[in-house]
Amino acid sequence: MTSTLDQTPQRRVQLSLLDRVSSVPWPLFILVIILGSIGVAMQYSAGGLAWEPFAGVHVLRLAIFFLLAVIAGLIDIRVWYRLAYIVFLITMVMLIAVPFIGEEFNSAKRWIDLRVMTLQPSELVQIGLIMTLARYFNNASWEELGNPLDLIFPIIVAAVPTYLIMEQPDLGTSLKLVACLGVVLFLAGLRWWLVMGGVGMVIGVSYWFIDRCLTAGFEAAGYQCRRVLVLFDSELDLSGAGYHIRQAKIAIGSGGVEGQGFGQGQHNQLGFTPENNTDFVWSLLAEEFGFIGCMVVLFLFSLLLLYGVVTALRARSQFGRLLAATLTANLFFYVVINIGMNMGLLPVVGMPLPFLSYGGSAMLATMGSVALLTSIWIHADVPVGEEGKTAR
Repeated sequence: MTSTLDQTPQRRVQLSLLDRVSSVPWPLFILVIILGSIGVAMQYSAGGLAWEPFAGVHVLRLAIFFLLAVIAGLIDIRVWYRLAYIVFLITMVMLIAVPFIGEEFNSAKRWIDLRVMTLQPSELVQIGLIMTLARYFNNASWEELGNPLDLIFPIIVAAVPTYLIMEQPDLGTSLKLVACLGVVLFLAGLRWWLVMGGVGMVIGVSYWFIDRCLTAGFEAAGYQCRRVLVLFDSELDLSGAGYHIRQAKIAIGSGGVEGQGFGQGQHNQLGFTPENNTDFVWSLLAEEFGFIGCMVVLFLFSLLLLYGVVTALRARSQFGRLLAATLTANLFFYVVINIGMNMGLLPVVGMPLPFLSYGGSAMLATMGSVALLTSIWIHADVPVGEEGKTAR
């Protein structure tokens, strides 16, 4: 007779709709609502204390995408597993179409006009890539992770969209894709010597890029190089590449501890800080609500990221763990890069702040991440992939 201690817990394969609804991580959605509401307030202020042209659209997008995230979060995680490659393929087709039918803005061609909304495929391809990598490594063996030849497929899958996004040009998103690949490889159990080799390669390429920029000189340097060079000396081009960083730092500094008050941030209200509704919404927040307001928002983001980490730890399938952890890492990169470039710690690369910045594509991507995290949370005990076939 087998003892109770020798028996493994029965993993639930099928969940009813009632089971799924009762398991929804509502605190996660409450965090999204709070951050989104702060975003609405920032868009209202950025629009000159008016609902048009930013706040009204921001509210509408939040409502629609939030509802879609709740619905998508109730979908069985195995459905997302089967759709992983399809989602990546669809987003890649849109990304490939950008050079041919894309809209150009500020010397960058990144958007496709769908009439209903302007879509930025580079935001969506991140989700497709993460899903694809998580599925690929779901059943990867220890031997496969130690063989460099078995890593050719995931590297190529990540390299193609990275190259296309670099050509737009969009340095921030392309680097974020490389970072997500690194996170997946590390969490999947890649050998340490391969991890260290990859880190060494990244450091080498970074050194080469910075050295090339310095050697070329500011006047002869390209667009991306200038953004890097002004990071070390913002005085190089105060009216050009260094303008954004300088104005954002002035706005942040003028906010002090308590801020100047909602709608009272003179630097932003007078239009000195460009794009304060998108990439530089953090400077608007800092000027109006000060250090205290920034710390509150950072605390909310920390809770959101913590929820993602806990979701990854709860998942018993490799697909769920890798997907949740990498989506969380991607959200972390959003926050760190946006705040870093606002404070002059990182180059200006055009990175939105989740739920606060104005933009439909970024919000769709971040809400998609929340939906997948919800599905993983609900189906934490559901086997996925080959393991799921065995369980059935």
